[in-house]
Amino acid sequence: MIFRFSLYGFLKNQLYFDAFLLIHMHHCGLSYVSIGFLLGFKSLLKNVLEIPSGLFSDIVGHRKTLIWGWISYIISFFLIGYGKSVTFFFIGFAFFALGEAFRTGTHKAIIFSYLTKTGQQEKRTKIYGYTRSWSQIGSAFASLVAGIVIIFFDNIQLLFFLAVVPYSLGIINFYFYPGDTIVNTNSNRGFASFFKMLYESIKIVLRKKELVGKITNSMFFDGTFHSLKPWFQILLLYAGLNFEKSYLAESSRISGIIIVSGYVILHSAGALGSRISYKFVYNNSATGKALNKLWGAVIILLVSMSIFAYLNFYMLAASHLIIFAFLYNIWRPIFLADFDKSTPENLQAMVLSIESQGKSIFQSITAPVAGIVSHYAGVKALPLFFCLIIICYLATRTVVFSFRSNQIHS
Repeated sequence: MIFRFSLYGFLKNQLYFDAFLLIHMHHCGLSYVSIGFLLGFKSLLKNVLEIPSGLFSDIVGHRKTLIWGWISYIISFFLIGYGKSVTFFFIGFAFFALGEAFRTGTHKAIIFSYLTKTGQQEKRTKIYGYTRSWSQIGSAFASLVAGIVIIFFDNIQLLFFLAVVPYSLGIINFYFYPGDTIVNTNSNRGFASFFKMLYESIKIVLRKKELVGKITNSMFFDGTFHSLKPWFQILLLYAGLNFEKSYLAESSRISGIIIVSGYVILHSAGALGSRISYKFVYNNSATGKALNKLWGAVIILLVSMSIFAYLNFYMLAASHLIIFAFLYNIWRPIFLADFDKSTPENLQAMVLSIESQGKSIFQSITAPVAGIVSHYAGVKALPLFFCLIIICYLATRTVVFSFRSNQIHS
């Protein structure tokens, strides 16, 4: 099953168009403001669908939920890739959000349930980090395929069509997963059971302050990375344009080569981070200590990135996001393993969906603002924008923690 979990991650990230998505939309006539609102719309809709999809997964079965999710992805590829108006983009992103909602939390729940049943709970970080590394390897491979298509065919739309092939193979892979286990055996599977599980899940989360704190941490750490990552291709595009003007004005594809190279390196760094995440915990003796060190590293990274971006050193600024990908992929397996310890097994997909909701809320708010910032202040202002958000969050968290500590001691 570890092989099939890894294959899932590899196929899931065969989004060949990912490195050129914002560029594709911009070439279709959309402004950075419109792109920001589209990204925010996708996150907001995913947020709305997250909890019902988690309940759906826990009731009808994880495998069926994943299959429906991947069918939604395939529909979105055609709509986004071949749409000629904003309406097509909105509908396409709606189907993509539906696929994300069905997928998020569901596959993690399958992995953690499998580890529990096979007595491998203590290997959560190592095994999840290993399977996650194959997702990053898949992204690196997808970037290479995208590069070949762009260099030889110079056709971004073709990348959307090609993505249908691995996603079709992914659906076949799901049929070799263990049969769906219905977590809620109550014969009443209507709205009453949905709301009952929703009520129970929210109660569990709110009663455990540690879960609330972990969800908030995920919202800002994970949300910042995924909100900033889509603009990586724009930073690389600007770096490529500067390179063309200085050295290769006659080459019209140098920017594409730079973008693809950047994404290969970014995802390779992510794969390495996932593979060594469990070692990072061991070397720091405690999960909390490891996570706090990663927070500190990200703050330093964003400050440095802001300086280089402001000075128009786009290549150097983009390289910081590669380091961020490395740190994020160390952080994510550690966080999820720690999060899983606080979550009841029969509500894993539900609670993981609530955790994902926090990230979606963050992205649905920051994505439109990032688009506005990029339009009026330039993409170079984005690292500073997210840096200020993280600093404000950590400062608030420190004040709240100190206040609670004083209350306890008094």
